[in-house]
Amino acid sequence: MPKVRISGRVVYDNNATPAAGVEVHIYDDDHGRDDTIVRERTDAYGCFSGVGEWRDELLELLPEFRYAVRANGQVFRGLYFHPPAGEGRIMLPEPPPCPVPAEARELVVVSALGGAHGAWERWLCEALESLAVAKPQTILGSHYRDVRVVNGPKVTMFDVVDALEEAAGVGGTKAVDALVIGHGLHDGSAVFAGEQYTPEDIALSLRAIPEERRRRLRALLTTASWGRRQLNGWFGGGFSVVAGARGLTVDAPLSYEPFLRAWANGRTFRESVSAANANREGIDYWDALAEARYQDLEGEARDADSRRVVVGTARMTICSNP
Repeated sequence: MPKVRISGRVVYDNNATPAAGVEVHIYDDDHGRDDTIVRERTDAYGCFSGVGEWRDELLELLPEFRYAVRANGQVFRGLYFHPPAGEGRIMLPEPPPCPVPAEARELVVVSALGGAHGAWERWLCEALESLAVAKPQTILGSHYRDVRVVNGPKVTMFDVVDALEEAAGVGGTKAVDALVIGHGLHDGSAVFAGEQYTPEDIALSLRAIPEERRRRLRALLTTASWGRRQLNGWFGGGFSVVAGARGLTVDAPLSYEPFLRAWANGRTFRESVSAANANREGIDYWDALAEARYQDLEGEARDADSRRVVVGTARMTICSNP
């Protein structure tokens, strides 16, 4: 009997949110006893894979695969298309479960730009400043109970902590997310109101938030240069998943909106970051501009790399608990 390997993914009806932990049965629909090919539970990303044997019935030239998916107390059935290469996809005809609905989410947007020197830097900061406030309100406004904005060149780390604590303290809040648009240094420091904060300083500042509220901190994206080197501070201070750029970054006008739209549409945090990283041609163009602009700097201080990395629970979605 020939062996068949089948790999696939199960998602909910938004065609984005993975159906994690559901039971998948892929079988060949025969006149007699059906051949079970795969019987697995999906992983955190809704993926499954397995190898089974297909018995050729009389006059059966090709198998007729079907699926039965047990999810949320229901069984969904249908034809399963198995592509010659790659993964098949099963889309369940129901919305994803959402333990953290919109009315239980708070978003804090921190825009702490300023102090730019030179016309090019001022233009970039002004462009980011307008994006930082307008885009989250437009794209994410209906997905959160409130979008809190903390902005201006005089925003301090204490202002950031206060805004997060206040958001987490609102009755009924289950999750607090944050977008931090600010400056970063190649040693991993974040800059607020001219003061430098190492990752250790960031974590210590966040730990001043009472633990009951700090447990509601969930996802954070920083657009700062060398944001990757700050991530241990934000993550160690209580956020469940964080993302930041590998090096000097100036591509936020290009990448910010794709991230926001993917997150709003129920994609995982990793998928949302991948959406921001997807336009390689555009990112390479901006990175080349940055390296040309800062060619007089020494060593890694001039290394532009706007690609973002993720630390933490990357499978988290806008509906997930922290």
